Amino acid sequence: MGKELREVIDIQEQQAAAQNRGRGNQSRLRYLQTLRSMINFGEQEGHIEAQLSVEAGIVIPQSPKKEQTPVVDLRKQTYEILSQMREPTPEEKTALEAHGQVFLLIQSKTYAQVVAEDPAHFWRDELNFANGRPVLKDYAMPIAAEVGLNPSELAEPGSFDQSQQVQLEMAEVRSKALQQEFPDARVIMLPVTGYAQADQAYKGKTGKLLFRNFFARGLDMLSEAGAANAGRDDPSERFHVGGWGAQGGYSLVALVPAVVFVGNQGLVS
Repeated sequence: MGKELREVIDIQEQQAAAQNRGRGNQSRLRYLQTLRSMINFGEQEGHIEAQLSVEAGIVIPQSPKKEQTPVVDLRKQTYEILSQMREPTPEEKTALEAHGQVFLLIQSKTYAQVVAEDPAHFWRDELNFANGRPVLKDYAMPIAAEVGLNPSELAEPGSFDQSQQVQLEMAEVRSKALQQEFPDARVIMLPVTGYAQADQAYKGKTGKLLFRNFFARGLDMLSEAGAANAGRDDPSERFHVGGWGAQGGYSLVALVPAVVFVGNQGLVS
């Protein structure tokens, strides 16, 4: 802007010099010269330029405003992905299993239903906890499908002590990278019913616990400000759901990225 202002002052000086050299034009020339000196001495970005242009009666060309990137509601986007899930093809499963993914069946059940069917897997009072929270009592994943998790790297590196939004953004970054090879693949944060069922299915498949000593951040909001998390503090404990502020991070709460597939087989969504 300083360069543009100097160019305008040059033009104004030339115009004033070409006109009658009366007292008014002489004053105008001195004023423009003073402005130039002030700019050369030390312009303060934006503030001085705007102030001087108003005082001098000079219209300064404005740089075009940068368009703001629209904010994507990643929670809403993830729920939409869940409504479009499909089973992975054998080829897709084989390719991702070679990179450590284990595919586990997640059924269309609420968290409360999952707890009621296998209470021994969960904390003693977990069913009352689930029934007392509408999202845990009422929300079921709309489509049953196999979901990929990586037990050897269950938590996304760097995702502990992060807000839910940051963790969702991490999932989105991984998702875009995976789509370069598998256009129908998505990496997402699951609702807690998904993580609970994955923990059960993994134990049934391997005899081992999937979640041993930390919690997965869930997509669910237990309150206006509180997001759900699911897992255990210690292998000796049973699986359970807790809550933590969505805007805050906690040392035991991480993103657990899950791989799902969407759309019709062979078509890019």
